[in-house]
Amino acid sequence: MKKIIFLLLVCYTFPGFSQTYDREWATYFGDSSLWISGIAEHDGNLFIVGKTTNSSYTETLTSSAPFQPDYGGGATDGFFAKISEEGQLLWFSYYGGEGDDEIIDIIIYADILYLVGKTSSDELATSGVHQDSLNGIADGFIASFDLDGNRNWHTYFGGEKEDEVISLVIESGKIVVHGRTSSHTAIATSGAFQETIHPEGTNGDFVNNFIAAFTTSGTKLWGTYYGLTNNLNSTSFGSHLFLTGIAANKTGFYISGWDTQSANNTYYGTPGSFMETRPGPVPMSLYLSKFDNEGNRVWSTYYNAVDANGNSTAIQPYGGAGYLKTFSSLTSTNDGVYISGRTIGASVGTQGSFQPTKTGVHVPFVQNFSNTGERLWGSYLGNGYGTDVGGGYFGAHLNGLSKDSENNIYIAGSTHSIGDIATPDGFQTEKGNFTSCFVAKMTPGGTTKIYGTYYGSEQSESDGKVIPIGNGDSFYLIGSTSSTAGIATPGAWQENFISGGEVEKNIFIVKFTDEELLHAYTSEKMDFVLYPNPVKDYLHIQSLKHEPFEISIFNIAGQQLLGKRIISPSAPLDLSALPAGMYIAQIKDSNGKMTEKMKLMKL
Repeated sequence: MKKIIFLLLVCYTFPGFSQTYDREWATYFGDSSLWISGIAEHDGNLFIVGKTTNSSYTETLTSSAPFQPDYGGGATDGFFAKISEEGQLLWFSYYGGEGDDEIIDIIIYADILYLVGKTSSDELATSGVHQDSLNGIADGFIASFDLDGNRNWHTYFGGEKEDEVISLVIESGKIVVHGRTSSHTAIATSGAFQETIHPEGTNGDFVNNFIAAFTTSGTKLWGTYYGLTNNLNSTSFGSHLFLTGIAANKTGFYISGWDTQSANNTYYGTPGSFMETRPGPVPMSLYLSKFDNEGNRVWSTYYNAVDANGNSTAIQPYGGAGYLKTFSSLTSTNDGVYISGRTIGASVGTQGSFQPTKTGVHVPFVQNFSNTGERLWGSYLGNGYGTDVGGGYFGAHLNGLSKDSENNIYIAGSTHSIGDIATPDGFQTEKGNFTSCFVAKMTPGGTTKIYGTYYGSEQSESDGKVIPIGNGDSFYLIGSTSSTAGIATPGAWQENFISGGEVEKNIFIVKFTDEELLHAYTSEKMDFVLYPNPVKDYLHIQSLKHEPFEISIFNIAGQQLLGKRIISPSAPLDLSALPAGMYIAQIKDSNGKMTEKMKLMKL
C-alpha cells in the first residue's frame, strides 16, 4: 500500500523566501586533543581537517586510515577525516612526520582534496613538485589527495626562515594560496606586485603575508608578498595579522585583511576605490583587494565604520577567543564578493537590507561588493545586549562566510552577548548559558534573513563554521564545545563528551536539513522523494537513482492534466494553475515503466 504525504511548505528558493530547518543529527567528535580548522563538503559527505596531539583516543580512530595510521611525532600532527551524510566516521588519518605539523584548510575541486598547512617535518614531499625539501625551520605546504584519502602529491612552500600556508581557493584550474612568512627568499617571483618582504625593500627581520599561485599538480606559477610588515624584534611570527579571507570567481580573486598600523593609511587603497584612504583617528580598518589571475592588483579599498561625526570607530574581522587562523571573512559569487566583520560603528547597514541598524556594540555585519569594487549593500546581524557573563570576549566571534549553489550567503561564529540572530522558527532561538555558536542564512541581495539559529548548551561553544550542501536544503554546523550534554543526538556516532586534556572541549558536528524535506515522503522502493503534500504551488520530485523520469498529474476521473519529463535528478513541477482538490501523481522511470502512483492534495 502506498503512503500518502502530508507536508505543508514548498521547499524552493524565491526572493524573500523563509526556510525552516530541523536538526537531522548531531555528534561529538574526538576528545580535547583535536583542533578543527577547515571543512569541505562533497556529495553530502563532510571532510574536516585540523591538528592533534598524540592521544590514545585518536589512535582508536585510525584503523581505517587510508594514508597514515600512526602518529608521526612532534608536538602535533595534522589530521583529515571523512564523515558520511548520516554522521558516521568513514576514515581518519594523521598527516605529519617527526616535526610539528598542522593542516589549516581544505578545498575540494574536480573530485580532488587539496590541503594546506604548516610543517617542520622534512620527509613529506613527493617528487616532481615545486619544492621537495624543507627550506627553513618550518614551511607551508600544499598536498593533494583523492576522495578516499590516497595521496597524489605534496609540495613544501617556504624560504629560509618560517612560513605557513593558511588558506586557498581554486578557480579555472589554478590554486591560489595565502599565508604568512618571515623569509626573504623563495616566496615572490620576479615582477611580482611586491617582490620584497618589506614594501620599501628595507632589510631586517620582518613578518608579512604572501599570496601565491600553483597548478593543480603542484607547480608554482607566481608569488608575491602582500601587506605592511611587523618587526620580528617586537612582534612574534604568530602574532602578525594574517590575511583574513580569500575568494575567487571568473573575474579574479579577492583578499581581505585587517590593518591596524598607524604609519601608513594608503597601502590598501587604490585611486577611485570605495575608500581610498583609512580615515582617522582610530588606526583600524578592514581592507578588500582584488587581483587578476596573474597576480596583478586590480583595485583595493579600505572599509571602515564611522560614528555620527564621521570619525572611524573600532572594526574587526573577528573577535576574542578561538583558533583564529581557521576563519574566512570572504565568499564570492559570479556577481561579486561578500566580506564579514564586527563593529561598534553605526554606518554599516544600508537601506533595504534585512537589518540596516543595530543596538549595542561589536555586532556582526556582512557587506557585498561588486566585481568592480562598488559597495552594493550592507547589513548588521543581531543586536548587542547585556554584559560579559563568562564568554571570555565581548560581542561575536566570527568564523566566516560560505554560500550554497543558489548563492544564498551563510555566516557562522559564536557569541555570548549578541541577540536577535535567530529567526522565530530557528532550532534554538536563544543562546545557551555562556557562549553559543550561531548560523544565519541570507538572500544574495541582502534583503532577507532566511534563517537563523543558535546552537549551544550549559557551557561554552566556539569556532562555529558552516558549510551548506548543494542548494542549501541541508547544511553542517561545526564547532568546539565544553558542554557535556544537550549537544549530541541519541544514537550519534559519538553520543558522549570525552573528558581529559588541558582544555575541556570536544569538536561537535550538527547536520540541519529543511524541515519539510527531512520529513518528506520517500517511495517504498527508495526510488523517489516527493514533497510537499498537500501542495500549494510547486511539487518537488527527486530521483534517488539520479536517472531521468516522467511525472504525470491526473484528476480523480483519470484525465491527464500535466506531464513532464525530467532529465536532472530533481526538479519542481508547477501546479499553481490547478484548482484545489484531490489528484493522482504517477511516476514512470527512464524505461517508461510506472514505479509510483499516489494521491496528491492541492491547496
